[in-house]
Amino acid sequence: MAEGYALTECLLLWPADSPNGKPGSLHAKCIVVDAEHVFVSSANFTEAAQERNIEVGLLIQSRALGERVRRFFDALVDSGYFGRAI
Repeated sequence: MAEGYALTECLLLWPADSPNGKPGSLHAKCIVVDAEHVFVSSANFTEAAQERNIEVGLLIQSRALGERVRRFFDALVDSGYFGRAI
């Protein structure tokens, strides 16, 4: 791990009592590693997604994008639209 980085992980959920009063879902799966590697995919982590579905994903190496995606999700958590599950 690069100097100055802490290993962090979190799983976010969209609570039923979100600020707009409506439940929601995020179909895209977003993973940011080391604030630099961003993976965005439609794939679910299920047997069907891995063996039967045609899924697509992008792996992008960009510190600017990684930090922007992290700030976006942090803002959703801070506003109450997402909650931390872990």
